[in-house]
Amino acid sequence: MHNASDADRDFIAAAMPAFISEAGEQTEAIETLLLELEEQPDNRELLDSLFRCAHTVKGSAGIFGLSKVVEFTHHVETLLDKCRDGELALTPEISTLLLQCNDQIKFLVDTASDESADTPDLKDLRADLVIQLQVYTESAGKPTQANAAPVAAPIAAAAGAATSPAPSAAPGLTLWNISARFGQETFRNGMDPLSIAKYLKGLGHIQSMTCAIDAVPALVNLNPETCYLSFVMELESAAKREEIEGAFSFVADDCELDIQCPESAEQKLVRAIEDMPATPRLGDMLVSVGAVSQSKLTEVLSNQEQSTPATSGQKAKIGNLLEDKAGVAPAVVEAALNKQQKAKESSGEENR
Repeated sequence: MHNASDADRDFIAAAMPAFISEAGEQTEAIETLLLELEEQPDNRELLDSLFRCAHTVKGSAGIFGLSKVVEFTHHVETLLDKCRDGELALTPEISTLLLQCNDQIKFLVDTASDESADTPDLKDLRADLVIQLQVYTESAGKPTQANAAPVAAPIAAAAGAATSPAPSAAPGLTLWNISARFGQETFRNGMDPLSIAKYLKGLGHIQSMTCAIDAVPALVNLNPETCYLSFVMELESAAKREEIEGAFSFVADDCELDIQCPESAEQKLVRAIEDMPATPRLGDMLVSVGAVSQSKLTEVLSNQEQSTPATSGQKAKIGNLLEDKAGVAPAVVEAALNKQQKAKESSGEENR
């Protein structure tokens, strides 16, 4: 691992006051928002702003390698996320707890350059606060049938409808492919790729990570102050793309970054339909790409013939039946219908 040079330390020392100032503004905003939420506990806009403030402090601290701030604020952020998801109500008790936590975040930020200021008593206090946060967080994760379950269920359903996580990711999560090649000036600019990786770990679970060494020169030519690092990571997380990009905000001008969300099974079927030669029958297209089995298609067609006479809208009717009876995703059916329509238009032009 790179040992910070005097230049690195000077850069961090110069940038630290700006971080402390910005983080101070965020902690002041957290206190104000908590007080406002005591009067308007159901105000989603205030709750979202509260979460963003905590997230900003944690993200900036991660870039500076302030692990105490990151780890403690992560627990606060997790609880706030439960509140945003409707799994936990922001009660006066929780608000008081969060105000106490905010005082500790402010202390950790203000004393970031003075390790001796963090006394054993303060460490014990934070440990106690973390336990209290976890009690609330874990109770939200195990809702009772009487209250939390009816709220959590539609939220989970909405999340599933809004995004299509990769097949290998857990429900509600996305498996992100992250490729980062850091510029040679990264170390000299006071940045540490390891801090970024640690921050990303805080956003979810790193399934795999490979550090590329193709740019590392022979030892005789290696400059310890030059960054030759790049990595490829698979991150399983509920975080949005913008949150992941935020981890690289301090190196954005000196880093080649590529963040991809692997295709879902549905997206692969749509792409396969778009790439295949057009066929006149909707069902044949769906069978050929594996969206539905031949036996299931035959069953659906049989039901269609028994229920509805042939009409000009027959193709759309078959599409609806395939969605309802065979479980074919609407986007896949739509892709096949579009392919079919383009084939008809192309055939019509050729016959003119």
